[in-house]
Amino acid sequence: MVKLGDYEQSDWAVGRTYLSYDADRGKGVYRHPLGLVQVDTIAASPIRATCLRLIHEGREYSRRWEAIWGERTIARLCREFIEEVTAPPGSE
Repeated sequence: MVKLGDYEQSDWAVGRTYLSYDADRGKGVYRHPLGLVQVDTIAASPIRATCLRLIHEGREYSRRWEAIWGERTIARLCREFIEEVTAPPGSE
């Protein structure tokens, strides 16, 4: 846990990927060699959601789940999301 001013920020890294996420504010960025994914979580009653956004080749992609996930799960979802979006056509 890294203390920065009036809030705490936790960082979770795997290999060359990196999630910088502030759970108190519900915002973060996932850094990957293929790009960046913006992470937003919404915990306003009755809404609980996790949203991911990525811009790739001038187009915005987004994913949304009606749940709030932990940091490891968010990092996995970001990695899968960016790999899916940046995969060459027909490589499924």
